[in-house]
Amino acid sequence: LGAYGIMTVFVEGGQGVISALISSGLVDEFVIYTAPTLLGGTQMAISDIGITTLRDAWQLEVIESQMLGRDQMLVATPAHRRSGSDSGTAQDAEPRKEAKLQEEKGVHGVHRSR
Repeated sequence: LGAYGIMTVFVEGGQGVISALISSGLVDEFVIYTAPTLLGGTQMAISDIGITTLRDAWQLEVIESQMLGRDQMLVATPAHRRSGSDSGTAQDAEPRKEAKLQEEKGVHGVHRSR
């Protein structure tokens, strides 16, 4: 995609697609929607991504938060990418700067991916 000048990709998918992208280290930014509603069952938003302990869990840094009625939208980046402690190459402000530029151009829902 980069050869075509496409530097941002917004992926909206189910558990399998999202989990595969996360476990492959291809997510630079998350857009998470939460609602004050409880559901039961075995289905989770993501499946096994290779993290088995809290010590190994990805910490997210919330860079934007917005209330949408009773729901909340969070935009977050993996904190381990920002500190450089993992193999990620994302620059600190690059995904937000790029998304902001796209919004100014009238393109919505576009987020950077490697």
